[in-house]
Amino acid sequence: MDAVILTGGKGLRLGKVSKKTPKVLIKIDKKPILEHQINFLEKNNIKNIWILSGHLGQKIDYFLNKIKNRKININHLIEDSPLGTAGAIKTLEGKITTDFLVISGDVMFDIDLESFINFHNNKKDSIATLCVHPNDHPFDSDLIDIDTDGKVKKLLIRKGKTQPKNRVFRNLANASIYTFNPKIFKYIQKNRKCDLEKNIFPKILESKQNIYAYNTAEYIKDMGTPKRLKIVREDYQSGKIARQNKKNKQKAIFLDRDGTLNMQDGIDDVRFNDFKLFPFTIDAIKKINQSNYLVIVITNQPAIAKGFISEEEIELIHKKLETELGGKGVIINGIYYCPHHPER
Repeated sequence: MDAVILTGGKGLRLGKVSKKTPKVLIKIDKKPILEHQINFLEKNNIKNIWILSGHLGQKIDYFLNKIKNRKININHLIEDSPLGTAGAIKTLEGKITTDFLVISGDVMFDIDLESFINFHNNKKDSIATLCVHPNDHPFDSDLIDIDTDGKVKKLLIRKGKTQPKNRVFRNLANASIYTFNPKIFKYIQKNRKCDLEKNIFPKILESKQNIYAYNTAEYIKDMGTPKRLKIVREDYQSGKIARQNKKNKQKAIFLDRDGTLNMQDGIDDVRFNDFKLFPFTIDAIKKINQSNYLVIVITNQPAIAKGFISEEEIELIHKKLETELGGKGVIINGIYYCPHHPER
């Protein structure tokens, strides 16, 4: 399987740090993030990489020449003018003829790549599989709404720089790590600037073709702002990035929902319009996020089987929970509910 690394971004949000240095060459513990990504791919037996760049591409080329003596084959293409994430990928049509990986060059991550690829391969009708995850800044991220099988139902693209304030959502952010079927090339116009999120993924869904989302709690974080760059560097130094790979055993805290995270009026079922967190909930979960534990919410909802509330409303309540927490930089790694009747 080939892999593609997109390195054409200018990194404007990083300010002076990326003015003369491509953001993919910014160092995380003495190595550029691009080198970390190449090392990850090499470790996972990827044999051929395509690096697509534009802005300050000659500096990237110089760096690649310094590390070229390795087992992995590295191809570097520099675009003459910006083509966007999708337009750049279109230049590889005919060069790549089987399923391939695509990674944004500003993302620091450590995932079980075999599991991600197997998920994609098991979805025989998938044009694209997106890696998604809960993150601590969902309002300035592109979000994904999925069904129970992981099929993408809706793309929640930012309006301007942020999500609409009145929107409730699952905190599933596009992690900018993908597996594509080569059929995706036919959805991209040649020599036309276009982006995957804004132009190509909507086009695929409009044509009634399928996109799937691989939901993971593993470490994935873009370092596109000074604050996030600082966090990534700290997380690498502490070993957190490698530790969260799901090949390693993970620790988790399981939390009940009603009466633990949110208020409950006696024995009455909690409804969407009445859902309200306790004042201490956000700070409590934030402390867990800062530890080495995952946060899993579990809840019995027999009112579904009794016909008092629909599963659709339960899902809306959980979206409201994730929205309120996400707005404060707090995440939940999973929510599970039991809809069954206690006596049947």
